[in-house]
Amino acid sequence: MQLGFAMLCAGSVRAKNTMNIMLTNVLDAAAGGLFYYLFGYAFAFGGSSEILVPYDSGSSYSQWSRIGRTAVTSTLAGSTAVLTTLFGKRLLSGHWNVTDVCNGLLGGFAAITGGCSVVELWAAIVCGFVDAFDLIGCNKLAKMVQYDDPLEAAQLHGGCGAWGLIFV
Repeated sequence: MQLGFAMLCAGSVRAKNTMNIMLTNVLDAAAGGLFYYLFGYAFAFGGSSEILVPYDSGSSYSQWSRIGRTAVTSTLAGSTAVLTTLFGKRLLSGHWNVTDVCNGLLGGFAAITGGCSVVELWAAIVCGFVDAFDLIGCNKLAKMVQYDDPLEAAQLHGGCGAWGLIFV
């Protein structure tokens, strides 16, 4: 949907202003993802009554520890993957890129999702760290075989998901 609005905006301006419109749309998408992570992540499950209904096995309160562990391990793996991807790609390419930050976060989440409720906290950091190098390697492999995926969706979900499967 964001791409549709970007193309609509780019088509309504002169060719010399197209780059400014596209940069604005990329920044809007990045800010939207950041705001969801900062403010919407806590409210994603709704109230406390809705979060316990599918997991009620007699003692509803036992699930809170797994829910807390899920949130913490997801945050640790995602933030470790973001920082490692950001600085790793900076060393390789020589410039900063906001797309690498977004893809690093998504890759960290894709890798830890399989076992986020049972993984130890230190292991979540290791998962995010290795996942960043996995994402960078998958991007280099895709470029080497001339695989055209501008969103890096196959590298994110395929490579990072495979690493998460092996890790868990």
